[in-house]
Amino acid sequence: MRAAAAIAAAALVAGGLVVVGAAAPASAHTGDLHATAVCNPKTGDYDVAYTLELTQVDKNLTGSTKWRVGDDDFDGTPTSSKGMNEGPIASKGNVTLKLGTRTLPGNTKGNGPWVYAYTEWNDRFGKGSDGRVENLKGDCGGGGGEFTKVKICHWSGGKYQRIEIDYAGLENGHAHHSKDIYPYYSYTKNKKTYSGGPQGDQSLLQYENCEKPVTKVPVPAKPSREDVCGTAGDRIIEPAPVTGVVWEISAVKNGKATATAKTLEGFKFADGKTSETWTFKFSDALCKISVPVQPAFSDSCGPDNESFTEPVDTVSIDWTTVYGDGTITVTAAPQPGYFFDTHEPVKTWPPFVIDDKPCPPKVVTFGDAPTGSDTCGPDNGVLEIPQVAEGAHYRFVVDGSEAEGRVVVTAVADEGFTFDEGQQQEWVFGYVNTPCVELGAEPTATDLCGVDLDGIVLPSAAVEHLTWRIEGDAKSGFATAIASTDEGFTFADGTGERTFGFQFSDVDCIPASLLGSVATGVCEADVPWIYFHVALDDPDQQSTSREAFLVFTDGTNTERIALGEIDPVTGVLDDRVLWPGASVDGAGNPTGWPGWTQDASGEWVETTGNFAWTRSLTTATIEVNPDLAVDVSYPPATPECVSGPRGGGDGEARAAGLASTGFNGTPFAIGAGIIVLAGIAFVVISVVRKRKRA
Repeated sequence: MRAAAAIAAAALVAGGLVVVGAAAPASAHTGDLHATAVCNPKTGDYDVAYTLELTQVDKNLTGSTKWRVGDDDFDGTPTSSKGMNEGPIASKGNVTLKLGTRTLPGNTKGNGPWVYAYTEWNDRFGKGSDGRVENLKGDCGGGGGEFTKVKICHWSGGKYQRIEIDYAGLENGHAHHSKDIYPYYSYTKNKKTYSGGPQGDQSLLQYENCEKPVTKVPVPAKPSREDVCGTAGDRIIEPAPVTGVVWEISAVKNGKATATAKTLEGFKFADGKTSETWTFKFSDALCKISVPVQPAFSDSCGPDNESFTEPVDTVSIDWTTVYGDGTITVTAAPQPGYFFDTHEPVKTWPPFVIDDKPCPPKVVTFGDAPTGSDTCGPDNGVLEIPQVAEGAHYRFVVDGSEAEGRVVVTAVADEGFTFDEGQQQEWVFGYVNTPCVELGAEPTATDLCGVDLDGIVLPSAAVEHLTWRIEGDAKSGFATAIASTDEGFTFADGTGERTFGFQFSDVDCIPASLLGSVATGVCEADVPWIYFHVALDDPDQQSTSREAFLVFTDGTNTERIALGEIDPVTGVLDDRVLWPGASVDGAGNPTGWPGWTQDASGEWVETTGNFAWTRSLTTATIEVNPDLAVDVSYPPATPECVSGPRGGGDGEARAAGLASTGFNGTPFAIGAGIIVLAGIAFVVISVVRKRKRA
């Protein structure tokens, strides 16, 4: 995050002004600390203003922010207000706070000191923030000179005095006072630079008497209390919040509780105090409760079918349940500390009587009936028996099998139950086992660019008793493949025909392109190489070859160099080849150059042969199908790399003191350029392709 902030700051440098802010990570509340430097032409110093932008804060939340100025080393985003000596500054909701200002010498170059802030809201959430000025040019007026004025806090007579002196006086005097407070300074005299600081609490430099002002706030309203019966609900209720004030409220214990309001640092009550305490007393009276309602009980004829939920004790009621011979007796009594509003000591209900006498049969009705289906082919019949719900008091019984050709399903009622009169209770299903025709593979469609090659591809494997036909024309945009069974045969679903419709598009074919391909002549270790990047963009497979060639021609001579095969997945070919006429030995050392030859004595002499004509060319053609003309020239000699034999007749290639091997970093630089060009070409190709598709 620091690197990203520094890059953003560098982009904003203008006229000696820099704005940098390091944003805190997003959370429940966020705070972004910003620092803005402005050149003050009167003082020759940078005036730096620090602000904190608070966002994602509820409009009713109040906060308190403290901050401090650090040094050049990053201390880490603060996690508390510990060590913060500026503020506090009160806020409410989303707001941008003006923390304060500082000055930096006008010749300050690079970065200012780190600034840290920590904000805590009354929902007990805290957030740290940090930031600083970066990329200062040190070109602010005449600041930083020997007599540039600076304000310091001078310790004298047991207190501070804010005075203004020049840099020379600070360096030669007050900089040696251990209790004086002064900012960072730097100036040059007689070509010697003097610097020092900062020293002491920098926040005090902004105040006339070097003392932080105290904000007076009213004493908050007295808290209220909530004193209910018993003690469980007793509590002190905090009054409306006051900026700069926090509360400490104790729990109720032995009938007492206290509430204390304390001011934050930098705040005092109007009466000069920093805390105020209130003490409250609480009673312990009995709680009145209503007599509970009678517990729910139900029963009907038949054994073990009564419904009764035994009451559970609560904090206010003690329940007692007694089971007798065929009866249930329930009693409710207040718990200690409670009493019934009827003043009854207990409440007992008449015994609940349990009835276990047998019941007459009950009429039941089943839900969904069984269903069955069958088509051609053995063992493909379907029999669906509905699931019987729990407590439905009936079941289904299955007799027979599909293989036998007959299945009987019967509904049977449980003991003590009977079906409704006239309700069907038996279902008979018959099955057949004739053979079915299998479809096999399904047809597919070929939908390419244009319409000439579009069509339906029928399955190649023959299926007995099955015939395929095609209706419609793919060139019209729609065609249908139809599978039909012979007479007397069907598919498994009982039908004799299956239809497969296909939609065909009519999109123009995009021609293949080599846009973005490049070739570059490079002198490397005294050897002329050709680095190339071939990028084939062929979305509709229009190219008839993936073999790439580089062709040189001057109208009379032609040289065709095989570059290799383009990767079928990436569509890219990156490599290098020797310039025509150049050669190297097994160790990569140069043994020949175009336009040069060795005579009988071994002396290198220039010649019109050995591809000398290629040295004057500035273009070549990359051929793949399609082709692309590219700019490529024979690499010139440099102080690090010669492009001809050393000691020959080419003065350009044999400057005095040249190294025997060239700089190996050149191909990496060229390769990086090729990659950048390829990236640009990819964007262009993508845009062109999208436009054509559209």
